[in-house]
Amino acid sequence: MPGGKHENMQAWSPEEDTIILEMHTQLGPMWSKIVKQLPGRTVSSVRNRWQRIEKGRKQREAGIVSKNRCHACGQPKRGHVCLAKLGGGPNVAMGPPSVTITNQLGVYVPVRSAPVAPSLAPPTQSTHSSSPLRS
Repeated sequence: MPGGKHENMQAWSPEEDTIILEMHTQLGPMWSKIVKQLPGRTVSSVRNRWQRIEKGRKQREAGIVSKNRCHACGQPKRGHVCLAKLGGGPNVAMGPPSVTITNQLGVYVPVRSAPVAPSLAPPTQSTHSSSPLRS
């Protein structure tokens, strides 16, 4: 099936992204060597993922703001390597970021506080009448 999602497609893990970035730094664009470290991935999918990460990095450096955010850490999503998910998958605490730290690669890693509970207050009642005014 050209393009789109298929039954064997899996989301990129932060571990895979880290492998791609580190090996590209060491070897350059030798995609066939990089893909050997990523079972189940193709040369073109690895190259496309690296290009997506690079595009996001360049946009962030240029100050282009994206409305699409990572659900786990709140960072702009395009080309994002979510280190909040490293080793834990999607089971991460949700909520507003409280502190930002930097990992050994120099990537900012937002640290989240506990999720904020929604308000339990009852909804306010409207003061508008549903019947039209007659003169």
